[in-house]
Amino acid sequence: MNKESNASPEILSGLWRTQKKGSQATRTVESHLSTSSTLRVAAYIRLSPTGDEREEGSLVSHPQRIKDFVELKNKQSSAQWGKIVDTYIDKDLSGKDLNRPSFIRLCNDVKAGLIDAIIVTELSRLSRRVKDFCHVWDFLKEHNVKFLSLKENFDTSTPMGELMLIQAISFAQFERETIVDRIRKGSRARAERGLANGSVPLGLKLVDGKTNHREINKDEKNYVEMIFNKMLELRKMALVLNYLNENGYRTKEFVTKADQKMGGKNWTSSSLHNLLTNRAYIGQREFNKRKRTLDQLSLKQEDRYFFTDAQWPAIIEENVFFDVQRLLESNKKKARKYIYSYKLTGLIKCSQCGEGLFGKSGTGKSSKYFYYGHNRKRKSREDNHLRRCHLENIPAPQLEETVIERLKQLSKDKQTVTTLV
Repeated sequence: MNKESNASPEILSGLWRTQKKGSQATRTVESHLSTSSTLRVAAYIRLSPTGDEREEGSLVSHPQRIKDFVELKNKQSSAQWGKIVDTYIDKDLSGKDLNRPSFIRLCNDVKAGLIDAIIVTELSRLSRRVKDFCHVWDFLKEHNVKFLSLKENFDTSTPMGELMLIQAISFAQFERETIVDRIRKGSRARAERGLANGSVPLGLKLVDGKTNHREINKDEKNYVEMIFNKMLELRKMALVLNYLNENGYRTKEFVTKADQKMGGKNWTSSSLHNLLTNRAYIGQREFNKRKRTLDQLSLKQEDRYFFTDAQWPAIIEENVFFDVQRLLESNKKKARKYIYSYKLTGLIKCSQCGEGLFGKSGTGKSSKYFYYGHNRKRKSREDNHLRRCHLENIPAPQLEETVIERLKQLSKDKQTVTTLV
């Protein structure tokens, strides 16, 4: 063993100071052991939201392929190459973004130093967007975590290998965008012919043997008519909402392709508003409905909202439907005076717990008040909804005025502005 391997940590940290010309540093005993140690391997699996038997089979085949690969590497190595310490599975989730529970848990384990290598069956299982993949790739390199794909076997330690890796994910992104575009065009073509897509609203039902056709559900027709008439009678959506829930009326029940019962729940403001503004009830087919409130001229042609005559008959008379629309718009205008623009949304955090503060409102005896507060929801992790900080809620106008005044003061300080720039 050479002298360098017995050197103290202080000397080892500065070997370059005494290194001889033309020579390279030799590996120390410590670094050799860390290199030959067993890798802690994480198997990551993402299954697309198809819901068919093929994906169910993938729950078995994908982990098995990764397990076989690790066992093969162990046989080829004189020492143990690696050991799968955990398998992270995101089922029925798209590769369009990185917002997946198991993937987030994997990243947290990487940060905690629990993972040495990540293995996927193919790059598209990790991501189908070049931007997202590059972000993940930099994150893994920052934490010295190896990344292996069974399908695309590139040597990522070289510039050429990294280039091939990025090219492969580019093709995965292109494939996804092509599929999405094909689905969108098919959906639009059906909409232009007045055919339906997706869920079946209350009052309508499927037609046997015709997937994209609908017909009136006689058992639910009176239910829909009652809701529209009740809106014209009570004139406020909140009153209609209370009436429906207090009298035991529930949303439409249906069974999914996976044989799961859905619906049959209390009405909410969202579900009631969707029903009252749905042109399907006057025999019309809408497309790009979510974008109907946007500036249509600023959108691409294929993204613009339009409607046409549907292949199913109307349930509600047009004069009744548009009377309800005018009533909803009138109520919306009256409520606008209670709308508050929270200028500091997403910019402030509680100094005690570190959580972000969100815009909230409350109604007093004579007026409505606005403030920034904690997101204390029961569905949040552990007992977070029970915790309370010293300042739980902060009046929005006073806080914004204080922050803006402070910014004005800082803007006059040339030295501070120069430093920030």
